[in-house]
This record gives sequence, C-alpha cells and structure tokens, in this order.
Amino acid sequence: PLMTMSIQLKLFCILYRAFGLLHLCHTCTLSSGYNERFSVDIIMAERQIRGRINLIDGCDFEVERFEISAGKDLTWWGSNGVSSEELEAGFQIAEEVIVGNQSGVTFKVQLRSGVTWSMFSTVSAYSPDTNSAAGYAPIKAPAPGGPSTMFDSCLQLAPDLRVRWSVLSSSGEASSGGKGSVVEIGLEGTVPLGTAMSFGPSYPGASDRLMGGADATIVGYTLSTAAQPGGVPFAHDYFLGSYVECGPTSSSSGGVDGVCRDSMLADSLAADNVELVYAHQLEGVTFIRFRRAAISSDRVFDHDINLTAGQNFIWA
Repeated sequence: PLMTMSIQLKLFCILYRAFGLLHLCHTCTLSSGYNERFSVDIIMAERQIRGRINLIDGCDFEVERFEISAGKDLTWWGSNGVSSEELEAGFQIAEEVIVGNQSGVTFKVQLRSGVTWSMFSTVSAYSPDTNSAAGYAPIKAPAPGGPSTMFDSCLQLAPDLRVRWSVLSSSGEASSGGKGSVVEIGLEGTVPLGTAMSFGPSYPGASDRLMGGADATIVGYTLSTAAQPGGVPFAHDYFLGSYVECGPTSSSSGGVDGVCRDSMLADSLAADNVELVYAHQLEGVTFIRFRRAAISSDRVFDHDINLTAGQNFIWA
C-alpha cells in the first residue's frame, strides 16, 4: 500500500506540474536541511539587481526590497558557486520566474519539491541563455569581501541620480543613531564616464544659497587610461568655501580657497574624513559607496549629519 501511495503521489505531482499547481504536492518540511533564520544581501554581478534573501524555513525564502533592471526573465538557481562550471552543474530551485524591471518589492519564494538547502550553497538569479548569474547570494556563509549594495533608505534626487544610506555603529552594526554612529552613503547615477557626483550637508542654518560653506563628498571614477582601463573609483572630502574652483587665495598668508578638498585646505591628508567602501560601473550606472562619521572630529571643514531632525543637503 505504501508503494502504491508513493506512485500515486508522483503521478499527482506530474499532473500538478502540468497545470501549474506544483505547490500542492510540495513535500518539504520546515526543517528540510535548514533550521534557523539566515539573511544575506544579493550581490550584483551582471545586472542592476539588489535585495535581501531571508531564509524562513526548509520550504521557503523571502526576497526583501527586491530591485532588478529591465531585461530577460531569470530563474532562481542553486549551485555551489558562481563560476561557469559551478553554475552549469546547478539546478532550478523554484518555479517562480524573476521578471525584469521591478523596484522595492517583497515576496516569498517556495522551493521546488525535493529541493533542500543542504543541496547548494549559493542562490542565483540565473540566465540559462548565457549560463551566468545576474546576481547571487551565498546562503551558507557571508561572501568573503562580498560587496553589498543594500541600504536602509533610498531617495531619488533627480531623474539620473539616487542616494541610499544606512546608519551604523562604529563596529558596522545597524544603529539608531547614538554616539559614534557612522553613515554609509551610496550615490548611484546614470552619468557619463569621468563625471563626478556629490552629496553632503549644507552649512548649518543656511536657508538659501546652500552650496556656500557646504561639506560635500565628491565621488566618481577617474578617466580611463592605458594603465587603468575603466578608471579608478574615488570618494573625497570637500569644503565649498566659495562658488569658484579651488585655487590660491589672494591673501598674503597663502593657502587655497573655493571648492577644495579638506586635505588641501588643512594641508594634511588626515583631514579627509571620508572612506571609500565599494564602487562599480554596470549597465551604464556608476555606484559609489562611502562612509563618514555622523559627528565628525573635524570641526572646521566638516558638518555633522543630524540623525534625529531635518537638515538641508546639496547634491550634483
């Protein structure tokens, strides 16, 4: 009788698959190969794709705040890595199709019948046509040095410019904005190669002509050279002392004035209080992630970021 029941179940599953009702014969259990929650960010590879994968139980995972650029549909894929050979040896793990041109959606995905988390170590948004991953997430352990493009907040500044940010503790954990908080900022723009982007707090209390006296971080890529094809990413700390290009002052005491790097104004590299975290150029989009302290140690050329009240910022 048990064998007859097993054969009947397989026949039902074949019929359910034919009519798109595979979920009705899904046989995983809540502990199939996995028994605790785990979250990992999707890493971009070949397309603009981001989101957070939350493993819920042995049957399902949630994709949180998912974004993907327009393009061909993709497949949820399981493998033990993202090299061509590893992807080719992988397999489809869910029936749901990944449709292009989505932004900020959260949804649940069910593993296919017979699939358990123990069978693979990486979830990919996979293209069967090219045997490549548009993006991927290592589910057994964090990717070594894997760059995250996820943030807690996002704001469209202009049609071709977006800012993302998260507030972290000095140790890198999520923070509510206490002492020692660090702000990680991502500037993302559809800009020509060699074009810089900028963002930062205006002079405290200023209500018009916000650029004068502002504290801005200017980011981008240097122009491509034979030695550095594609250019080199940068994130520099600037103070906008006036509305002119940085240059020598007319003062007999010397120095520089205008839109200048803090390190030039202070004559010290230690005055550059911005750290480049990660950068890429993909599908015509330049993305730069950098961090700075919410309350800076530089009380001359930097302005604090107020984490509890409104504040004016400039961007370009």
